[in-house]
Amino acid sequence: MLIVLVVCAAALFAVAWWSRRRIESEEDYLVAGRRLPVWLAWASLFATWFGAGTLLTVSDEVRVRGLERMALDPIGAGLCLLLGALLVARPLWRLKLLTLGDFYARRFGAASELVASALMIPGYLGWVAVQFTALAQVLEVYVGLPAGWGVIVVAAVGTAYTLVGGLWSVTITDALQTVVLLAGVLVLAWATFAALGGGDVVDGWRELVARTPPALLSPWPRGGAGTIGWIALLCAGALGNLPSQDLSQRIAAVRDERSARRACTIAGVLYLVFGVIPPLVALAGRIIAARAGVRPASMLPWLGQHVLSPAWSAVFLVATCAAVLSSITSGVLAASSLLSQNIVARVPALDARAGSALRRNHTSVGVVGALSLAIAALGKRAYDLLASTYEIGVVGLLVPLVAGLHVARGGQRAALVSMLAGSALWTLHLAFGWETLFGPGLGAVLPLPRALACFFISAIAYALFATRDAVRA
Repeated sequence: MLIVLVVCAAALFAVAWWSRRRIESEEDYLVAGRRLPVWLAWASLFATWFGAGTLLTVSDEVRVRGLERMALDPIGAGLCLLLGALLVARPLWRLKLLTLGDFYARRFGAASELVASALMIPGYLGWVAVQFTALAQVLEVYVGLPAGWGVIVVAAVGTAYTLVGGLWSVTITDALQTVVLLAGVLVLAWATFAALGGGDVVDGWRELVARTPPALLSPWPRGGAGTIGWIALLCAGALGNLPSQDLSQRIAAVRDERSARRACTIAGVLYLVFGVIPPLVALAGRIIAARAGVRPASMLPWLGQHVLSPAWSAVFLVATCAAVLSSITSGVLAASSLLSQNIVARVPALDARAGSALRRNHTSVGVVGALSLAIAALGKRAYDLLASTYEIGVVGLLVPLVAGLHVARGGQRAALVSMLAGSALWTLHLAFGWETLFGPGLGAVLPLPRALACFFISAIAYALFATRDAVRA
């Protein structure tokens, strides 16, 4: 298995090195020269989002707490891509941006650019850290590499790969990785249900339905107790990634605005269709593992070893590594683009030391990789970390983005107050561990999840200050 991984990694780096011929400017590095066809754009979006979150983290969460945990991912994330096609693809493409931070600068001013970029970057650090940790666990299962060393190896490979080729290398390999990923997921699903059904896939499905508690098979809470939390997860997944650099980067990189919308739509539909497969496989694996008397730390890698032939097990390992590596490189590139373009380049003292634009981007990639590795070393529970990274976009960035694209009213003050009010309230709740508005006390009367509460505060703040500015004008 180790030899297979080394060969695949070498092939990826070869593609990245070949793609360097296309990089002559910062625009080539960040948005692939704005020349991506639809098929490369949707494949890159799909591969970027279909990473450790869907394939590993959510699957392991589902086997314990049921299909309702899909509200965050893939249901929420898939809906986010469809909302992106509907709400932001066309107007964002017309602006010809390099980063989403550029939108806040152009629409609301330099201060809004700095604040928005500073809010986006931590979310990517947490998201990339989830990918580091999840892939390290896979390597521990397959090749026996200790998780601590695995995180370091994954971080080094992912960061180095991003350094070499930029968005061109990421999108080209994303297309290849998507094919391998879908093949690996489908083969694993077939083998798992066949193993559960004694060789018959249909019998395996019947066995899953018969032997799984109904609460685990329900895609939403059975009863009202968990409905508010389920809605919060769905909103975090469906809305949190709309104001994201990786989405806006692919939108900016395609050839025309119609292609931008089509790429988001195709990726969203495929994400919803294929994203439900790994959680269902994890539930089937729960029964197989119980029969074997084991409790795997990560279900899908364990199934890959126990229900697949050695050859197909290798294919699944490559598919898993490809999916997670794609998310890593996209996340690192997104965060480093914001750091380079919207923070370092805007601070004269930092920009003077950074050198050329490409060198500044390369340095930012290294910084983002190192910070993500540091977060991964903290060992925070992966699903909670994933949910938190989605919430950042909802509470502070979503309102100024949608309002700025579709509403004429509102300037820099409205945007800044909206971002800071929602983000500050969310940070307060996170620090005290409050899941609902102002904790258990008020939560017993008004059980509003923190992300939704902070979103409403952000929206109210924008509306108030946009109205005040309009009246003064």
